[in-house]
Amino acid sequence: MELLKAVTDLVKALIWPALLLFFVLYYQGDFRTILQTREVKVGASGIEIGALVGNLVETIKTTQAGVDQTLQRLAQAPPQDQSKIKDDLKRNLTQDLGQLETQLAMAAQVQQSGSAAIQQVAPVPPPPSPAQSAAQAPATAAAMPPTVNATDRERQGFRLLAARNFDAALDEFNAAYRLYPDLHNVAEIRQLLNDRAGPLKARDDGAWKDLYSAILTKYAWGIPPEVRNQFKAAAGPS
Repeated sequence: MELLKAVTDLVKALIWPALLLFFVLYYQGDFRTILQTREVKVGASGIEIGALVGNLVETIKTTQAGVDQTLQRLAQAPPQDQSKIKDDLKRNLTQDLGQLETQLAMAAQVQQSGSAAIQQVAPVPPPPSPAQSAAQAPATAAAMPPTVNATDRERQGFRLLAARNFDAALDEFNAAYRLYPDLHNVAEIRQLLNDRAGPLKARDDGAWKDLYSAILTKYAWGIPPEVRNQFKAAAGPS
């Protein structure tokens, strides 16, 4: 337990300085522009890396929040539940660190190779509409690591839940599940939505508050920071 906490604390302590150093070294004169606007053009093709920067920052924030909350759950959990929580923490942390490594490699390749790299590494596209999901999912999954695209769909699903758009949110979690069934708590949230579909689709206020509380308590890894705050406000006092 103490070793696991020490490792996660070390990761959280080092990950922001590492990201800062990366951008200082690679983008130097453009670094101020990146921090101020998250939009900078690289290479002859004029590719904008704002989307890459935004994804890196969001991954780090969600990872830090997930680690903090999981360690709190671990400290409060009965002994029989601690083993599973530890396994979940290791799995989620490994996924997010792998995703961060991929995102850093993509940004580095764009910077180092210029326009030639753009043909090989494309920024993460916005999620397709639910009607396009089935047709686009196989091609997208083959084009990039599944964690990147599945995480994009997962985050969109959380945002749609904050807006109480049940059908669209379920579509996003279903898409994330098809791409990467073991990502974070995608499988559990997908099941939770199906189990509670009736009152949620009827826009029952109590049902939505209960859903937000359940996700915050058990399935919070991967929630974008601003959505986490929306869930907390909507769920009310614990």
